[in-house]
Amino acid sequence: MKMQWIVGFVLLSMFGTSYAAELELGDWHVIGPFKDEEFGNLDRTLAYEFEVEKDALANDIDISRTYLMKEFPGYLDLERRWKVRQDYADGFYNLLPRGPAPSRMEAVYLYRTIESDCDQTVSMYFRVQDFFKVWINGEAVFRHNKLTGQSRYQGPMRHKVALKKGINQLLVKNVSRWAEHGFAFAIDGMHDVTDPFYVDIHTVEKLTPEQYLNRFKFKAEPIPMYSPERFEIEESLASYSATPTAAAYDRTLVALERATRQVLAEGTPANVKAQADKVKAALETEVKALPPLVFITKPLHDQNAIAPYRTKGSLPSAICLLDPSKPDAEPTVIYSDPKMRIYDMSLSFDGETIFFSAKNEAMDYAWNIYEIGIDGNGFKQITTGDTADISPVELPNGRIAFISTRKQSFVGCQTQYAGLLFTMNRNGSDVRLISANIDSDHSPRVTNDGRIMFTRWDYGIEKNVFARHALWTVNPDGTGFQLVFGNTIEDPGGFWWAHPIPDRPEILAVFGPHHNHHAGMIGLLWDGKGPESPRGTGYRWITREFPVYGDRMYPDGYRTPYPLNEKQFLVSYGGFKQRPEWTLPNTTKKWVRRPESTMAPLKLLLLDAYGNEKVIYESPNGLSVYNAMPVEAKKKPPVYPDKISPLNWTYEDPESMNRSDAGADQTATMMVQDVYQGISRYVKRGEAKFISVIEQVQKSRILQGGEAWGHSPIIGRGTVHARRLVGLVPIEDDGSASFKVPAMRSVSLNVLDGEGKTLMRMGADIHVMPGESISCIGCHEQREHGFGAAPPMQGLPMALKKAPVTPEKQDWGTQGLIDYLTVVQPVWDKHCVECHSGSLPDASVDMTDDKTRFFSQSYEHLVDRDIVDHLSVFSLDHDEGTPNTVGAKVSKIDQYLSKEHCGSEVSWSDRFRVYCWIDANVPYYATYDSNLVDDRPRGLGMRDAWETENPNTTWATGDLQEVFDRRCADCHERDALNQSWLIPKRMKVYSDVWGDKALTSHGFGVKWGLVNKLGPEFRINLTHPSHSLLLQAPLSEASGGAGLCKNQDGSPVFADKADPDYQKSLKAIHVGSERLKQNPRIDMLGKESFVNALPACSDEDGPSKSGKNDADGRE
Repeated sequence: MKMQWIVGFVLLSMFGTSYAAELELGDWHVIGPFKDEEFGNLDRTLAYEFEVEKDALANDIDISRTYLMKEFPGYLDLERRWKVRQDYADGFYNLLPRGPAPSRMEAVYLYRTIESDCDQTVSMYFRVQDFFKVWINGEAVFRHNKLTGQSRYQGPMRHKVALKKGINQLLVKNVSRWAEHGFAFAIDGMHDVTDPFYVDIHTVEKLTPEQYLNRFKFKAEPIPMYSPERFEIEESLASYSATPTAAAYDRTLVALERATRQVLAEGTPANVKAQADKVKAALETEVKALPPLVFITKPLHDQNAIAPYRTKGSLPSAICLLDPSKPDAEPTVIYSDPKMRIYDMSLSFDGETIFFSAKNEAMDYAWNIYEIGIDGNGFKQITTGDTADISPVELPNGRIAFISTRKQSFVGCQTQYAGLLFTMNRNGSDVRLISANIDSDHSPRVTNDGRIMFTRWDYGIEKNVFARHALWTVNPDGTGFQLVFGNTIEDPGGFWWAHPIPDRPEILAVFGPHHNHHAGMIGLLWDGKGPESPRGTGYRWITREFPVYGDRMYPDGYRTPYPLNEKQFLVSYGGFKQRPEWTLPNTTKKWVRRPESTMAPLKLLLLDAYGNEKVIYESPNGLSVYNAMPVEAKKKPPVYPDKISPLNWTYEDPESMNRSDAGADQTATMMVQDVYQGISRYVKRGEAKFISVIEQVQKSRILQGGEAWGHSPIIGRGTVHARRLVGLVPIEDDGSASFKVPAMRSVSLNVLDGEGKTLMRMGADIHVMPGESISCIGCHEQREHGFGAAPPMQGLPMALKKAPVTPEKQDWGTQGLIDYLTVVQPVWDKHCVECHSGSLPDASVDMTDDKTRFFSQSYEHLVDRDIVDHLSVFSLDHDEGTPNTVGAKVSKIDQYLSKEHCGSEVSWSDRFRVYCWIDANVPYYATYDSNLVDDRPRGLGMRDAWETENPNTTWATGDLQEVFDRRCADCHERDALNQSWLIPKRMKVYSDVWGDKALTSHGFGVKWGLVNKLGPEFRINLTHPSHSLLLQAPLSEASGGAGLCKNQDGSPVFADKADPDYQKSLKAIHVGSERLKQNPRIDMLGKESFVNALPACSDEDGPSKSGKNDADGRE
């Protein structure tokens, strides 16, 4: 058994106490995961006493006992046993067991013994993702149940714990929201605990010689409490041949380390100082050996990470040349114009030409691309126009890749155009769009084999939008689009300024945030163990100032790194002029922007792979240094021949493109070898019948009018993008499929069963070029099979024996666009509204299309009551998916579509309309327009029917709210946890109807000014005000109400309609109703909307045209 001992006198510096410590730590044991709810809530799961917890607290822990977990979708093995984990290392981060991805709301228990030679108090550190609770000897000693924002990676938490003499039992319960999670544990004085605010470049020269030598790193070292104990990535990369310059540098460090260890052991001050001087001199020698360097100088300026072109830059800007072999020489200016602001640049392969982006100070965001010789001659303008062109890089075939906003589609939750990847001839002609990303692309670079690597913001298919700035590659002609690394990585939120390292497999990048600057920590990543390998295996931190980064805004981050080899890099780094007095990281302060005036200018540093730094150049004029690179010829990668006919790009209005039939003119071919690969544990052979091809429709309208649930124009309570069903593809008996897909559209694939329900949902979108042919193995769920372990093909797939099929479209009259009122509402009209309509709908569920604040009655009831499974926008994970765990397969709607409930059969086509809508994550609108007649802002989300000229004095927040607060709120109010990772908070809510998912999205809405103090918005009916549940529930049955709400004495809240408060409320809702009639929303325009007519259901008899209404209910 693995034991850890600490003997001796240990000082507890933080608490000013000491203890005579002799502790024996037993092995860690772990059991789990456990779940208590289908979706769950952190509060409930933390409070829920699983049987293993009751057992452990009532008796001595029996590590031999087996426990059973309840059945949940996706969980195949339900037996849980205590397992010893001798591999868990104290002082380092250890991964915990988890259920099928994304493993939502799971509890895992940890247990160990701690033997103490006396009664004493020790300080324990814990670091976990979300909630946890700790018991010592059966008594709860502390718990953490506070959410920490976008990044769950909070700093270590320290707690004083009393230990008795003898054996102590430590029990820990860890509850995680979703995705990969782990823990770190340490005892003060026994294990290293990293100070997150590691000594930076501003103070390193002030260190004593001994401090300097102790700080210096001679090899890659994991960061205690944040990294795993072993860096598998370093062990794996050691098998590759080192480049000559990197090998020489390592030999220098080996000699220095040997001498340093000896000197520090001896402790002679003079020798320690001499050795520190030798180490510093060695770094100085490395600097002087560098080739000439070219870089940009300019004042430090703000930057938008999502749309970096939105920076206005700064003046004066210049491109400069520096010779590091002459330390006292100032840089020479290659290019400078007093009116031109320079953004970024790159060098040609021969090292003779600089390509850069710049703009005239008179223009807001019109960046253009230029070139100039390294000698200052040959200045040329390559692009023109008022859109933004930035980040030029030469391709092996002589063309230029760059980022441009000329397509003029918008990023999802910002007001900016999306910058996308283009190529062009060196003279600016023959511009080609090679990205169909519906968000933004960044910082293209050329890989060692000649492809284009770039950072791509991918909203994903119902995935966390505050990360997923992963690295992708594409061939210069746009074909071969594929992930390199990072789509499911939670922290860092983005891999920025990524550079392939010459003649090596690893990549250098800034580990930074989703928002704010392209700045952060410097790290290495490698896809040799899979494109989504965890920290320590697929990527590692180099710099240590912030061991996690999340979405926090720390402007002292590193920027624009450039690899000289795999061990030495050029980086820009500034930091604060004066270090703030901060304690451990507090992610609740992630939005705090430090003023530009507090930041120091960016210096140019030589950084090594172990975190050691040496200043190369610091501007004497307070300017910052960006984009440094050596002036030397580079080996040109091979030229990728074009695989398709070149496609010249011409502008097309994004909204017109959205309404057109996807793929009608340009297509590509996709082949799936076997859809069961990766999901066969969950899906039986023969169960998968169709592949649905889904388009994520690009955002064509700017965010304005304020946000509703974080977006505008709002599409629905689930997806933030309009969705189109391109069509259905049959799956052959062997699991193969070959089919056409629309080119240059954002598409994803779902695997469906025979009923049309999604078995497995693709987590990321892809795009293909016109005429391209691509293939995939299957669903290749990485954690099940292991990276690269797909079985060989057994014979020719059946689908390849036929011509590729064209996906079968559905006859909805919408060109596949999933418009709720057109596609889904007719099903309710036909089968539901006869009972579920009017002033007293059955079960108080209104299935009509009567309008609510943003949507309709039927939509709101289905979503807010969790009758249909949906993923709330801001409670999404980063992780892979597991079959049969989301969407129509787990929705409650089926029980209401049965013959027993409806009184008649609901056809396959009607059911599929509903299933397809659910599996598209419940979109309501299929357009980003707010109103085709008058396209002016319409309040929050551009759909807000409660909005007036003054949003602070609407009819809803006036008389109606006053009555509700006085007559209703006391009974409906409850405390609840909004576990949105963006705005985590406990809050007051005013309904017992909201399920966990609906509650999370509503809670997030509070941030954006959404009024939810009236409870679910289906309580207010804007089409028929008197039908509003807000009026009917408290109205007596004798007066035609539901009589659901009672006073304390049992009497109805409203005895009759003559009650002044009833009339006051009804009048207020009438005001809202009239305003909506006078200013109809896009969902009220009928034939004038984006479709020509509202089609009937596919059944011959068609849907009912209207629901029932009471005679006195017509407003």
